[in-house]
Amino acid sequence: MTGKVKVIVSSDEKQVSPAKKWEDSSLHFRDHHGHTLILNDKKIYYIIITNTTVEGESLLFEADAWRITKGEQVDTSSNSIELEFRFTPYWLDPARNEKIPSAQAN
Repeated sequence: MTGKVKVIVSSDEKQVSPAKKWEDSSLHFRDHHGHTLILNDKKIYYIIITNTTVEGESLLFEADAWRITKGEQVDTSSNSIELEFRFTPYWLDPARNEKIPSAQAN
């Protein structure tokens, strides 16, 4: 899924700043428990979602996250970053062949 990410809480504010927004970020299934979160500044995180809340047009996730480099194995034995972030997905408008925020998709 592609969408907008807004970090609300971060246990490591140097790596992931709270209240920052990233447009055109993506969230992908990775394995049985984890997902890959790619922010539009090209930072990649392996996340394990611990809680999800549906909030209107967005999803609120609580997750443990590890910064990773493309192609490297994930080391979950190292300290994780605790994140709480809102993900607002984009939808594709087939008539215009462009992404639109979900609130305008109707």
